Amino acid sequence: MYSEFSKLNENPPQLEVDDRSFGFYRQALSYGLLGGSLLAMFLLIVNISQEGLHTGLHFAKYIVLIIPIYWAIRTYHEYLPSGKTFIDGFKLGASVAAIAAISVAVINLIIASLAPDFAFQQFYNANADAISTFANSVFLAFEIFVFGMIITFASLQLLKNGGAPE
Repeated sequence: MYSEFSKLNENPPQLEVDDRSFGFYRQALSYGLLGGSLLAMFLLIVNISQEGLHTGLHFAKYIVLIIPIYWAIRTYHEYLPSGKTFIDGFKLGASVAAIAAISVAVINLIIASLAPDFAFQQFYNANADAISTFANSVFLAFEIFVFGMIITFASLQLLKNGGAPE
C-alpha cells in the first residue's frame, strides 16, 4: 500500500495545459477555414439568387459564423482545466475569427477575378475595378473579425461556470 502512494509522488498530476497536445493552431485553422468557407458559400448563394445583399441578410450571414466559433470554443473548453476557459478561449475565438475573415477576403478576390458579377459587395459598393474589389474584401474581413469577436465573447459567457470571474 505504501508503494502505491509513493508512485503518486513520483508522477504528480499535470496542471499546466500543453497547447501542442490539443493542437491549438491546427484547430484554429480548421475551424477558421470551415467558418470562412461556410460564410463564403452563404454569400455566394445569396449573390447568385438575389440582386445584392439585403439588410436582413447582411446581419443574418453571421449566424453561419456562430457554428464554427462556438464549436471550437466548446471543444477547447472541455479540454481546459477550470479557470482557463475565458482567456484561452478568447485567443482561440480570435484566431478562428481572423482566419475566417482572411479566408472570405481571399475567396472574394478569387471570385472577383473569375466572375466579377458574383463578388461580394460591401456598403453597396460594386466591384467595378480591382481597387473597389480589394476595398470590399478588406471591409468584409474587418467586419467578419469584429462580429467573430462578439460571437466569441457571447460564446464564452455561455460557457462560464457561474462562479467568480476568471
